Amino acid sequence: MKARALSEASYLLIKAHTRTLIKGCGGQVSAASLTRVGHASMQRYGSIESAEFMPADVTADLELELGTPVLSEAMARLSGHVLVKLPEVEHDGDMVRHIGRLTKELSDVAGGVGTCLADDGKVTRDEIKSINLRKEIHDLIKAAVMLDHALEYIEEEGE
Repeated sequence: MKARALSEASYLLIKAHTRTLIKGCGGQVSAASLTRVGHASMQRYGSIESAEFMPADVTADLELELGTPVLSEAMARLSGHVLVKLPEVEHDGDMVRHIGRLTKELSDVAGGVGTCLADDGKVTRDEIKSINLRKEIHDLIKAAVMLDHALEYIEEEGE
């Protein structure tokens, strides 16, 4: 048998997130009704005894129904990536507003890290939580994505 690229723990993680996705869609029968496959397939996709994994189109159907990328997010992390929800972008051409938002969010992140480092030169778990640093980083990413979408819109629409 050919060696696999990921660890056994990674494949078990995929199975666990598959079960979470199926459960979130109401269980095997309910989830199957939303896709092209039957409930027996749903059972196999989540079973650690089965070598069968959920196909991408079935995953897409279920995640759309659930409204969150449970399995896709896990898969992205396994390949060293992160999913970012695309924000609604106002296509008003106001680059100053986009740059202002990006700069403000970067300042919030830098200030938060500075606050953490100020007392002992370290960033701790408690500090991250107390100043909500991960949320600040997500806000920064969102601002960057919004700017990127505004620029993409200009490129495609010629405005």
